[in-house]
Amino acid sequence: MDNHKLFLQAIESLAETRRLFQLLADDKIILGNDNHIGDIGEYWVQYYFEKGGFQVIPAKTKVDPVDLTVPAKSMRISVKTVTEWSKRGKGTQVKPLNRENNPWNTLAAVRLGKNLKPKMIAIISLSELMKQDVFIENEHNRMKNGTKSYPQFQWWDWLDSYTIDLLNTE
Repeated sequence: MDNHKLFLQAIESLAETRRLFQLLADDKIILGNDNHIGDIGEYWVQYYFEKGGFQVIPAKTKVDPVDLTVPAKSMRISVKTVTEWSKRGKGTQVKPLNRENNPWNTLAAVRLGKNLKPKMIAIISLSELMKQDVFIENEHNRMKNGTKSYPQFQWWDWLDSYTIDLLNTE
């Protein structure tokens, strides 16, 4: 197949995918925007808890620091997602701000395969997250050097010990 035909096929597929994501956003299944990898990660975390019998309340807007709330577990979840398609293997910053007044108390880390189904999901409390070296060093640098950035999300090896058993995703 020549490159132009491949390009036309790719944009046709992308246009159809965007149309379907817009329908999901219209039905309030996802919040919708161009960050569909984030939407997909949030969906899989919500799917996991709902299949486990828990009510899940999604955020009302994309700028809400809490992506999902699971009232029965007192969880206010920030979801971070990375996919095998990612060339750098990194996502957006994980901003724990401070432990006492943080709007979220749980991080759901999602690692998607190329088919956009979860390969791994890790659930870690904010208090456990802040014990990890990358966050200890970041907190130290923020205080000592006035650094304003936070670690970019990636699938750190230690997340493997916080993974959950995935339910059937078919």
